[in-house]
Amino acid sequence: MERLEQMGNYAVGWTVDPNDWQEISAEEVTERVLADTTAGGVILLHDGVDEPSLTVNSPEALNELIPRLQQAGFQFVTVAELFEVSNEK
Repeated sequence: MERLEQMGNYAVGWTVDPNDWQEISAEEVTERVLADTTAGGVILLHDGVDEPSLTVNSPEALNELIPRLQQAGFQFVTVAELFEVSNEK
């Protein structure tokens, strides 16, 4: 981590992981994210997987997830905005 900071970079983890790679439905992805999201959270979602036989439904879940989070008062920001990190190097 020190080396990353010396280079002006940061490691960012997530606080919400719905395990969307497990081929769960878009509805289940949505419910898991809604249940676990809190202020300042970072949500991990996948838009695909390396294994062609697997299906990830997170892109479909976003159609419902984004409006519901916004209705609950959440705002979407970049990682830099969330952590108040300058984009300058």
